[in-house]
Amino acid sequence: MSDDDKQSAGREANEALPPGRRDGQTSDQKITEIGKSARTRPGPDDVPPDEIGDSFKKKG
Repeated sequence: MSDDDKQSAGREANEALPPGRRDGQTSDQKITEIGKSARTRPGPDDVPPDEIGDSFKKKG
């Protein structure tokens, strides 16, 4: 099992698919493309992804 396929205990308990593997029919190349595009696309409220990520890193 590669590091990408490791599951947290909660995901294993819920029998969740590894992150990025939605239905087993999506190619590895397409999964990579989707992941890369998600880092550059704005969120649902047109907020840049860096701003969204930084908001979770703030303390208090």
